[in-house]
Amino acid sequence: MFYGRALDRKPGKLLPADYALILGLQMYEDSLCSECRQPSWLSYNPRNTGEFERRDDICCEACALNDQARESDRPTIPGEKHYIHNRITDS
Repeated sequence: MFYGRALDRKPGKLLPADYALILGLQMYEDSLCSECRQPSWLSYNPRNTGEFERRDDICCEACALNDQARESDRPTIPGEKHYIHNRITDS
């Protein structure tokens, strides 16, 4: 994955600002609960007991399509891979 900016320099060479951004993202991701991905400084605090609620009112249409295809009776070929294509951006 390329994190740097395309400048006239050797490919893959990162600037100090690139390292700072990478470390900042790593620190943020490390601060999340490993299971629910909520910020741990909120979700681990006992003072926030009862402040979270589970929401089931959203549906990822891409995941729903994938689940529907998995439940179908169509036989699959060994090694067959499936992916979701977003047609919204197609003109």
